Amino acid sequence: MDIAKPKLIYELIERDLQLLSDKNSKFAGGIQEIQTAVYKSSISNSILFEQTLYYKKFLSMIANTVKEIGLPNNSISYSQVIENLIFEGYLSSGEILIPYKIKDNIQPLDLLGFAGIDVIRREGNCRHFSSLHSDIFHILDLYYDIFFCYDWVSGKTFVPPIDADYGYLASNHVANLIKYNGRYYIHDAYNEKYFYFTNQFTAEQYEKKGNQCFLYYSPVETKIFNNKSYRQILKQMNYFEESSLKPHIGINELNDIINETNDRFYNSTKILYDFREEALPYIKKIVSSQIKQ
Repeated sequence: MDIAKPKLIYELIERDLQLLSDKNSKFAGGIQEIQTAVYKSSISNSILFEQTLYYKKFLSMIANTVKEIGLPNNSISYSQVIENLIFEGYLSSGEILIPYKIKDNIQPLDLLGFAGIDVIRREGNCRHFSSLHSDIFHILDLYYDIFFCYDWVSGKTFVPPIDADYGYLASNHVANLIKYNGRYYIHDAYNEKYFYFTNQFTAEQYEKKGNQCFLYYSPVETKIFNNKSYRQILKQMNYFEESSLKPHIGINELNDIINETNDRFYNSTKILYDFREEALPYIKKIVSSQIKQ
């Protein structure tokens, strides 16, 4: 697959990562502001403080249910249970979650670590899904990471996603990085897809129907929003490369895990009913504390 002169792109990434690592860089102040501004405002906001307290308690309940239904110690199975809980409305204030959009006077809580609250309010896009997923995996003590990327369909001409103002490799999508049998994979719950790595930048969708979907890693945004060091990011990119060179899980095995998980999920009526009854008070508390613009 031609990814538009990968060596040139890699050099661009290295340059930008070095720039972001330089404390004297003209971007350093802006990056620090991105990472701390919302936090500073949030600790003085009593409504937000109340929401996050209920959210953290709710996460523990979700994690217990995921563990009870999913295949034991299987990150793919646990990811699938989380996806089902979201789309079947068990984690939100209504029966079915709706696509995110700015509406009325409700503002999305795009806070690092708390974006999952929007999913519970029946809103949310990819970044909210990924944040909720990562919060649950953290409680389950499983490997997780938020994967900033650029999505690209094989039927289109690939153009490196470079921001015109800064020269960064930008992202337009977020998914979750998980590990299964020592390999890195991507679970895109928002689009209900799974991906495997084909090189240190690119992950390919498993389902091959029509034009194939790819996710192209954006390390610069990982640096900004996940607060990783230059060394950590390059190390992670080497892990992606290693995963791409070793045999990944086959589509049949993946589908077997998903199908068995779905069977367990939809047959767990008593577990899901009890979870919903216990969860509703927390959901109502979170939703009733909405922040007005």
